[in-house]
Amino acid sequence: MDQDAVLSFLSAEAFRYYLQAFMVYDIRGEIHYNDVVFHLVHGLADQGAAEKINPRRYGDRTAWDSAVYRHSVFSKAQAGAIVEYLKFKLEAEGSDGFDTPSIQQALANYWLARAGLP
Repeated sequence: MDQDAVLSFLSAEAFRYYLQAFMVYDIRGEIHYNDVVFHLVHGLADQGAAEKINPRRYGDRTAWDSAVYRHSVFSKAQAGAIVEYLKFKLEAEGSDGFDTPSIQQALANYWLARAGLP
């Protein structure tokens, strides 16, 4: 399952289907080649709002637009599970962890509201 960067190449629907398994395996410490956190926070941190993705091809589409579209397939309950996973990763990272700022920003900017949480 943990082959190269497979999460980068999944359709939005396939990402939705397989994400739960990747999160469980990551919590168990069995993911080594796929950065699950990256795929849940990229584009949702503060810099994502203005970061354009290949303007020659996609015009004014930003990393934020892409991330919101990709994550739009999740229900509120699924978004809630993602919030809990990100909180788990945040606690594991600690206050000075590499992913800490991105996780905090993605939770505040998108995931908490998406899950209907305060």
